[in-house]
Amino acid sequence: AYIGTHTPMYSELSTGDQQIFGGGFDLTPGKFELAASAGIGQRAIEPDLAHGINGSYARTHYMAKIGFGNPDSSCFAINLVRMIDDPNSIVVPKDDTITPPPPPQEGALASVNFALQIADPLRVTGEAAVAGFTSDVNAMPADLGGIIPSSILAQRISTRADFAGTLAIDWKQKTWGIMTSGKYIGAGFVTPGYPFLTPDRMEFLVAPRITLFDGGLALNTSLGYRVNNVSQTKGATLTQVIGSASALTTFSDQFSLSGQFSNFGVRNSETNDTLKIQNVTNSFSATPTYTLTGSSGTHSLSLTFSLDEYNDYNTISGALTSNNTRNIQGMYTATFAAIPLTTTLIASNLLNHLATTDLQINSSTLELDYALLDGKLTPMAQGTYSESTTATPAVTFSPDIQRQLRMGLKWQIARQLTLQITGTTTGFTYGGTRPGESFRESLLESSIGAQF
Repeated sequence: AYIGTHTPMYSELSTGDQQIFGGGFDLTPGKFELAASAGIGQRAIEPDLAHGINGSYARTHYMAKIGFGNPDSSCFAINLVRMIDDPNSIVVPKDDTITPPPPPQEGALASVNFALQIADPLRVTGEAAVAGFTSDVNAMPADLGGIIPSSILAQRISTRADFAGTLAIDWKQKTWGIMTSGKYIGAGFVTPGYPFLTPDRMEFLVAPRITLFDGGLALNTSLGYRVNNVSQTKGATLTQVIGSASALTTFSDQFSLSGQFSNFGVRNSETNDTLKIQNVTNSFSATPTYTLTGSSGTHSLSLTFSLDEYNDYNTISGALTSNNTRNIQGMYTATFAAIPLTTTLIASNLLNHLATTDLQINSSTLELDYALLDGKLTPMAQGTYSESTTATPAVTFSPDIQRQLRMGLKWQIARQLTLQITGTTTGFTYGGTRPGESFRESLLESSIGAQF
């Protein structure tokens, strides 16, 4: 059971990226799965002209799932998601000189997802979904003959509905495997559970993997192709090629090295140099890890170096938008045998270089976790300090400073009942970019989870 802030995760197309404040449950009696949640996904914010705030309506989410089977082999589930804004939750100023908030919206989705273990090495997964979305609930009613019944979603001239689907085939052997997948998202498909899902696109992916030297070396690669404007309603079509490779080498029980490289290219069909979109993003990272285990405890030290390079080949904007980002991060973790204390220290340095501006961020975090009552009660404290410095060829501004203190408590009240409370306070002081300005914000989160 859930009480408080939680993020229901049902399937790839229904819901999994929408945090709500409310209640819910997820039950698995035998081979059945029954889940439901309801809560506030967006709170009401009154328009405030003085501070440039347009405002937003209160938004409520409802979702439910019923499934049968074993998620690790073969299963089947039906997912339902509903989202609706409250038009009366804020007062909109009747003034033409003030930009009004986005109109109140509503949406509904139904999907079916499945997994089928055809043979021991072969597994097929997929999902089919239909969604309806109204961008303005105050728009004129209309009989659109849509695929979503009007009893579920009122039909208006601002209502649209569309389909989406995914399919993946995974062939898995002990030391190697390969997965192929495809996805289609209709131009009018809007899902309440994934607010940032990009519609009107199709993509394909091939991902082979192999393990060598008795597990000492694991290699994973993928190559994908994505195209938008499938509906042919836009002026230009954007294509993307995505490739990645990662490796994990285990030299001994103490030392390992992991690395990752990815390439992301974007190109549209526009031939005009000023309107052409063509850019390439390369990303590389390497992480050595050393772990020492003794009678007094376990100590782990890792160092990550990452480099991201973005090149824009547009004739007009390329020189200004191309940039490089370099990040170095170290992490030390210690657990002790004599006392139930876990200590984590993280320090990082990030440098982002643009044609006209450099941004450098130095950050450090210390976290302490202490287990009491045989691990049933775990208080924690975390402190973070960071400095952000902006520099141009003409001037280097004094840094912005952020201080954050986070304290929490996790209590296992019973074997199947857990209470978690977390409080965070953040203070931010601007430097030379906005002299004399600062703000402070505090957040209290609580949740109760029950397993049956």
